[in-house]
Amino acid sequence: MDLKPNLLITTSTLPNGPHDPEPRFIADLAAGLGRHFEVCVLAPRNPGARPIDAFAGVEIRRYAYAPVRSWETLTYPGASLDRLRQRRVRWGLVPLLAAGLYREMRRLLAERNFACIHAHWLVPQGAVQALAPSGRSQTPYIAIAHGADVHAMNGVFATEILRRTVRRASGVVSASHRLSETLRARFPAEMAARPTAVIGTGVDTERFSPSLRTEDWPAAHGVSRPVILYVGRLSEKKGVEFLLTALAAEPLRSMKASLVIIGRGPLDERLQRLRGELELGSRVCFLPPCDHAALGQHIAAADVLCLPSVVASDGDQEGRPTVLVEAAACGIPAVASDVGGVREWIDHGRNGVLVPPADPSALAEALAGLLRQPENVRRMGEAARQKALQTSWSAVADRYAEFTQQALARQENNR
Repeated sequence: MDLKPNLLITTSTLPNGPHDPEPRFIADLAAGLGRHFEVCVLAPRNPGARPIDAFAGVEIRRYAYAPVRSWETLTYPGASLDRLRQRRVRWGLVPLLAAGLYREMRRLLAERNFACIHAHWLVPQGAVQALAPSGRSQTPYIAIAHGADVHAMNGVFATEILRRTVRRASGVVSASHRLSETLRARFPAEMAARPTAVIGTGVDTERFSPSLRTEDWPAAHGVSRPVILYVGRLSEKKGVEFLLTALAAEPLRSMKASLVIIGRGPLDERLQRLRGELELGSRVCFLPPCDHAALGQHIAAADVLCLPSVVASDGDQEGRPTVLVEAAACGIPAVASDVGGVREWIDHGRNGVLVPPADPSALAEALAGLLRQPENVRRMGEAARQKALQTSWSAVADRYAEFTQQALARQENNR
C-alpha cells in the first residue's frame, strides 16, 4: 500500500470543534483532502482551543503567539480584519501572530517531510511562508486567496508583501474568477509565470438539504412568512443596514415580510438600534451563530436568502460566500448584491436574483417580486439545489489535489 504524501495546511480561521459556529470550510476541505494526503492543519491558538486536536480524522495543531494565552484574540471569534477594526490595540498582535506561525511551521517542517503547504489567505499565512529561506530544499507552497486578503491590502507595503507571496508560490488558487482577475491585474508578471486556478468552496449536501425544512419554524422563532434570511458576520462589507432599510420600505412593509438575521459582529449594536429606529419590531429576529446541524435547519426553513453585500471603505468585498452554496443545497434561492464573486454563483433569474449594491429600493423590489411568485421561488430553488449537488466537498478537494500535483510537477520539471 502506497503511503500518502504529507500536506500542511496553514490558516487563521478554524472552528474549535464540530459544534463551534465559526466558519468550518477549511476543516471540511482538509477532511476531503485526507483521501489524497496525510493532512496536518496549523492554526493560531485561542483561549478555548486545545493545542493538539483532530477534526474528521485530520490532525490539528495550534500555535501560541502571545505571551499570555488570554491575549490570543486576534483570529477568534470572527474575522481578523473585523477584530482589528474593533480594537486597534490588537494590531500589536499582528507581528506576534506572524512570528508564532513562522516558528511553529519551521518546527513542523524539520520534523516531517511535507510535499507541499496550502497557505490559506495570502496574508498572513502566504506572506509568512514566502519569508522562508530560498533554495532547492524549500517546501513548495500553494497560495490561496479568499477575498479580504487581496481587496483590503492596497498600500505600497501591503502590495509588495502580496507580490512576494505570489512570486514565491508554486501555484495560486483564487476563490472566484473576479478575485483571480484582480490578482492578474495587480501582479501580471507574477501570475503569468505560475499555475493558477479558481476553486470555490464546497458544501455538505446532507447537512444542507430541502428535507430539513419545517413549516412551523417561523412561528417557533416569533416571525411569520414570508421569511427572508441573512446569515453572516455583521460587518461593513455585508451591508445588512441596507437590508433593514429595504424591509422598512414598500413593497416589503405592506407584505409584512419577516427577516431573520443569524450572526454576530462589530455592527451588532448598531443594527439592533436601526431595527428600533425603522420601527421594524417583531418583523426582525436576531439569532446568534450556530453549528452546521442547526444552520441547515434554519436555512431550509426560510423562503429566500438575502446577501446585501457592498464594497467596504477599505476595498474589502466578497469572494464567493459559502452561505450562498449552503442555501442552494437547501433549495433556497438568493437575492444578492452584484459584488465580488457573487455573480459566479448566482445565474440571474435562474437560481437567484442580482441587485445593485447599496440600493435599498432595488433590494426591496427584487425581494418582493420574488416572494410574490411562489412558483418562481420553487423553480429557482430547484435550480440552485442542482448546482449545489455538483459542488460537494469531495469534488472540491479533488480539484485542489489535482492542481497541487500539477503545480508540483511543473516546478520539478523547471528545475
